[in-house]
Amino acid sequence: MTSLGPLGSVRTRTGSAWVRSCLALALGILAAPSAATILPNDFSEELVASGLNSPTSMRFLPDGRILVTEQTSRNIRLLRADGTVSTSDPVLTVPDVNTSGGEQGVLSLEVDRDWPARNFVYVYYTYRSGFTDEVRLTRYVASGDLT
Repeated sequence: MTSLGPLGSVRTRTGSAWVRSCLALALGILAAPSAATILPNDFSEELVASGLNSPTSMRFLPDGRILVTEQTSRNIRLLRADGTVSTSDPVLTVPDVNTSGGEQGVLSLEVDRDWPARNFVYVYYTYRSGFTDEVRLTRYVASGDLT
């Protein structure tokens, strides 16, 4: 039978090995080149829109316009194909949204796959119900400039 020595020395060796492993990992991460800032040759970076308040998702309409959700303002905004904001902006302000936490607010949206024949927009957001938080998926019917 092999003796591992006193229990304290086993913990010390294990603890120091853990510290060395974490240090090696941290140094490896710091020394790694930042590949995320270099775009491949067939990619380009272009500003599409500015002035958005905590955008969380976007969906393209068939004509090239973009619907964008804003997490904390509760707005659904409509951007034209050239990136400018529509004159009917915001197209919707979602009511009763709980925006009190980091992962709360208007989180996502989806356009019906049969758009514009079925002009539905589905919005996913957090909602305060009494003392509890809930998530809701609500279907809205688009009209006006959206159709």
